[in-house]
Amino acid sequence: MAHVSRKSFVGLLAALAALTMLTACGEARTETPAPPPVFQSTETWPDGPDARPWTHLNFRNNPDDFQFAIIGDRSGGMRQGVFEAVLGKVNALQPEFVMSIGDYMEGYTFEPDKLAAEWAEVDGFMQKLESPLFLVVGNHDIFDTTSEALWRKHAGLPRYHFVYKNVLFIALNTEDGRYATPEERVELNKALEVMARDPKAVGAFMQSNPVIVKYLHDNDGGRIGDEQTKWVLGLLDRYKDVRWTFFFMHRPVWREKIANVERIEAALGTRGYTMIGGHTHHYAIETRHGRDYIEVGTAGGGWSLDGKPGEMDAVVWVTMRDGGPVITNLVATGILPKDAVPAIVPGAELCGDAYALPCLYPRSP
Repeated sequence: MAHVSRKSFVGLLAALAALTMLTACGEARTETPAPPPVFQSTETWPDGPDARPWTHLNFRNNPDDFQFAIIGDRSGGMRQGVFEAVLGKVNALQPEFVMSIGDYMEGYTFEPDKLAAEWAEVDGFMQKLESPLFLVVGNHDIFDTTSEALWRKHAGLPRYHFVYKNVLFIALNTEDGRYATPEERVELNKALEVMARDPKAVGAFMQSNPVIVKYLHDNDGGRIGDEQTKWVLGLLDRYKDVRWTFFFMHRPVWREKIANVERIEAALGTRGYTMIGGHTHHYAIETRHGRDYIEVGTAGGGWSLDGKPGEMDAVVWVTMRDGGPVITNLVATGILPKDAVPAIVPGAELCGDAYALPCLYPRSP
């Protein structure tokens, strides 16, 4: 080992000290500056605390708040082009994510190739949505073992949950019941043939067919089986301290006296929650146990021939706050991108020939 003189050793220490100081100074010079205040003004204001051109400075900027969108049924007498247009309007809104309530395809076909083609079409639509989209099973999506297998291939589990900013989201499978028997499948195929020839006649055909009537009666309210109910109860026990709980489902099962639904409601107790479904193709809201139970409007799904309250294509906009959700319906015809200039028709939306949707207000002469 070479001998190091005391003088060389002291010089080495001094060099190391200088290097440390330079490094420290360099770090100090590259520190990230403090962010500017959220709100600031250099104006000079007159005396008095109320002499300001604003009402207050309690900005709605709580980092725990968030906003998401909900879209409704696409199928069941599908009106072509509407669903794609609604997705474009959702992109213009830029929600953090999008929830849906099922029925993405017409389904109810027992031809695997046709179902695969419908899934390919749906997958193409979904890729156009910029925000994450969470799917929920509808009766047009799962109705037999083949359609269930395709759902699992494209979308995984028919039921699932997640937690976002300490809010629990539960997606239920309301097709948790029996599938059509061979006899029922024959009759349902006949109904599909009638629909292809004359969509207006299929309702009367189904109502006059006792086999189809029984099948629809057995499945009308949707089903929440014992295993799924046990799974829900386990989630409620695991996530006792969440800020809020949302249930998303296709069929509004609360409208039927289903014992397992009542078990879930009893387990919810005093926690804050909202139930959201679809299937009926019109917007409706009711209060049960002091909570909102909502059936959302459509996103291209069929409407009744004579019209009924709540029939509208809309994006449901939800702002989650500490006290619970703030829920607003944004009628699709009223959501316009910056480069869309509607016809100047006082008192009317972009409707009629321009959008192939009924107007909410009469057009001016």
